[in-house]
Amino acid sequence: MRLILARHGEIPTNVARTLDTSPPGPGLNSVGLAQARRLSRDLRPEDIQQVSSSAMTRACQTASIVADARGLSVVVRDGLHEISAGSLDLRSDEEAILAYREVTFAWATGDLGVVMPGSGTGHRVLARFDAAVELICWDGVDTALVVSHGAMIRTWVAARAIGGGFIRERTLPNTAYVILDGSMDGGWRMLAWDGLTTAD
Repeated sequence: MRLILARHGEIPTNVARTLDTSPPGPGLNSVGLAQARRLSRDLRPEDIQQVSSSAMTRACQTASIVADARGLSVVVRDGLHEISAGSLDLRSDEEAILAYREVTFAWATGDLGVVMPGSGTGHRVLARFDAAVELICWDGVDTALVVSHGAMIRTWVAARAIGGGFIRERTLPNTAYVILDGSMDGGWRMLAWDGLTTAD
């Protein structure tokens, strides 16, 4: 299966560089809405047969813009939401942001026992995203779009396809996307990250 993982459009707390991970969270700002429309245009060449989203408002809004243009409905799935920042949530200081990033980097490299302050370990985070992707695979579509969140996508792709070192050097801006090919049983191969193919 071809799996496209897209980050949602911009929200006010992205602009403020604030950790904002609790559902349902804020909706898209005007820039985010424009980004979602551009994402829909950019994905026109893809034969997307299913659009799934996390339940968070910003992801649902982004997914709906893409799905509506294709005459599809959005499947809201448990497990696709952002990685909880726990007691770091709604903080914008560098100490909190660095702590959040370092925990996700640890999970991406396989150290799943590291605890997010005030939350849990990487075992449950990866397991719930795995379960959501497994359901998409079971639906039997050839190409699926998932609209999720920056830290979640980066951590899961690193853990399941490319290794943790890669994401230390790469960002995933709002509405950027990663393309994978494979399955939960056979493993995943990354084809592109934010417009750059693996050949690049």
